[in-house]
This record gives sequence, C-alpha cells and structure tokens, in this order.
Amino acid sequence: MQKIVLEIQTNGKMPDSEPNGAIEIASMMRNVEFFRVIYFLRQTADEFSIIIQVKFLGKGHGVEDLPFLNFPWINVQILDFNYSNEIYTIFVKGKPPMDSKGTDKTGAKLDIFPISIDIINGKYLLTFLTNLGDISKFIEDRKAEGFDLRIISVKKARLPIGSPLDSLTGRQLRILKESYYSGYYDIPRKINSDQLAKKLGIANSTFVTSIRRAEKRIMSELFNGL
Repeated sequence: MQKIVLEIQTNGKMPDSEPNGAIEIASMMRNVEFFRVIYFLRQTADEFSIIIQVKFLGKGHGVEDLPFLNFPWINVQILDFNYSNEIYTIFVKGKPPMDSKGTDKTGAKLDIFPISIDIINGKYLLTFLTNLGDISKFIEDRKAEGFDLRIISVKKARLPIGSPLDSLTGRQLRILKESYYSGYYDIPRKINSDQLAKKLGIANSTFVTSIRRAEKRIMSELFNGL
C-alpha cells in the first residue's frame, strides 16, 4: 500500500458533471477556508461515519452552509466549536455517495481507501491508501467526468511504530481492513465470510485461513509477555 495525495485543479470552478465519492465532498466547499476529514470511523457500501473539522471564509457562514450536510440521508452533530480559531468539529453519519473502495468505468473494484480530505486556501487535496495502478484508473475516470486531478505526493504507507498491524503481511492487512470496513466484525454481522471472499476475489477457505492467521498474529503481539 502507498499513501497517495491528489490535488483537484479547479481553476476557480468545479465541473458541472455529477461528481464521485470523495470528490463530491470537495466540490461543495466554496465557502470553506479549511476542511478536513480527520477520522473515517466507518465506511462501507451501506453507510459511513466520519469526524470532520471545518473553518469558514468570513463571519457570515456556518455549518448550515455545507450543502451536503443538509441532505436527508445525512445526520450531523456538532461536537465542538473552538472560539479562538473558529474551527468546528463535527460528527457526520449517513449513506455514502459511492462504495468505500470505488470502481473504475468497467465496474471493476479499485483498491482505494480515502484517509483524509483537505481544503486549505482554495486547494483541494485528497489522500488515499492505494497503489499507483488503481489511483491512475481512478484519475482517468474522474477526468472523463470533467475533473482535472494530479498526483502531488506518493509515499510508502507506514504503520505507527509498535503497531500490532505491523506484524501482518500485506495480504493479511488488506483482508482484515476489508473485513472491518465491510461490517464483518459488527454485531450482528453485516457480511459473512463467503460474501467477503467473493468481494475480495478469493476462495472462502483462503479468506478464513488468512483472517484467522492475521487475528492470531495481532493477539500474539498484544499478549506477548503477559
């Protein structure tokens, strides 16, 4: 996995075509000085929950000026307002405009996980955990919709030092992450092992073996020395 940052080139305006996924959020931020998705708490094909921070341009704007927050399928709760820097912290929950991983124009799944959306001084920056192959397909399809995107940063995705996830293979991490975001660990489960295996394009037996090995590695790291 790589940490890839895209910039949307707006030239003062956004396309009229219906935008997609994370870009849909960015296209509506015309009265915003600063916008960041600081936590993706949950993101599946059925629902998402995030925590955002927002600072508006000028004194005459507030949370009600964020158009997507007024959609009937979006629930919003203001968690905090910092009077010194005028930044809102907001919890947002609702139905996502696209699958959490995205698709290309053929409908094929792309291994793309959004981790932050930033709007700072008119610059629209989208950060993903992905790979160059899938992000290139994503950019190509978005350009066909009228968006002008460019890659401004590519770095190896690094886990925090000492993270139990650091003991996993790339495949185990991908399977575990997809399982979590798809609701496999929810109570009740929103997806079973057979459905997840099909979503990942692997046999059910391979999925079960891989996720059990991943869980065992994490528990071994957590309980080491106890």
